[in-house]
Amino acid sequence: MIKLELDHRMKRSMLDQLVDQLKKYHVESRLESGETFPDYQAVATANALDELLLEDAYYRLVKEGYLRHSKDRFTVFRLPFVPLESIRTKTMYETIEALQMAPSFVTLRVEFLPNLPSIFNAAIHPGASYVKITRLYFADQIPLVYIESFYDKPLFKGFDSLDFMQLKVFKYFQDTWQRRIGSHHQTIDIVQAPAAINETLNQPLDASVIRFVSETTDQHGDILAHAIIHTSMLYAIESVNLLHPETTAL
Repeated sequence: MIKLELDHRMKRSMLDQLVDQLKKYHVESRLESGETFPDYQAVATANALDELLLEDAYYRLVKEGYLRHSKDRFTVFRLPFVPLESIRTKTMYETIEALQMAPSFVTLRVEFLPNLPSIFNAAIHPGASYVKITRLYFADQIPLVYIESFYDKPLFKGFDSLDFMQLKVFKYFQDTWQRRIGSHHQTIDIVQAPAAINETLNQPLDASVIRFVSETTDQHGDILAHAIIHTSMLYAIESVNLLHPETTAL
């Protein structure tokens, strides 16, 4: 049974507190996709909670992609850890615009690294160096995705004169090198987010996020970028990426 507690001293609403705790249970439980999530009526009774309020929290998890609802049952939904391939790729700006929302971003950090994180399982080229750009993208001023992107340093001509805080990288690649985005490969899973990401996304520290580990190539198949993308809005990304034959690059 799920143990839920409300703290009436918190500014966060009771509904949001319940959603936070249900997300944490979803991430930490061993329930497989398709298995029945604990009945909200039984959970409400066990925790002395308002049944209608808890039902609203369950429907929030449905809206955000954590649960499915059918025939009075709530079942677990988990994205499979599978690769997705596409020959058509949207930039993050185009993805947000496809949601009929206004895109914007802020650059949080620019770093220089001697190699790629091991999560990419990429061959490390001797002497290679990378530019790591950490950004937060907004949709209608709402924090949407937190992205750590990695680019080969030699891809940036006139390196010292570039303003990486404002640079639209893929437009720069196209204008400078005539290298257009050709295809995109990504792996998807649901992870317990590090505190810094949840804080940046304005999410509770116990909430989970969706992680995309991606590799973007140009029209010739040469790698342009690697990225680790975290989002707290599964349903928004899912509507663009998973239900249509196109994926998202930075």
